[in-house]
Amino acid sequence: MSRDMFPKPVWVFLIILDFCLLLLGFMTVNLMTSALALVLAFLINRYGLETLLGPDQGKGIRLHKKIQITNEQKREIIAALKAERMKKRSGSKEVSG
Repeated sequence: MSRDMFPKPVWVFLIILDFCLLLLGFMTVNLMTSALALVLAFLINRYGLETLLGPDQGKGIRLHKKIQITNEQKREIIAALKAERMKKRSGSKEVSG
């Protein structure tokens, strides 16, 4: 199937419809309505995400990346932070004293 099946407003309408169906299915405890909403959510995720988010499809949306550092780098960072803290403390003692 083509990635550009519908324009963006149609996908937004389908998302709103999906939310309403899912809410209705849970409130009425109707399994068929909830299943239909989940199938629609799968189709939106599969075919509409590129149209909604653009061609990169959220590839740059990482909140954090796990970075490996060596023990030596950890020691250097801790030493630099300690030196900075000592410098701030000595500066504040001179101002107050």
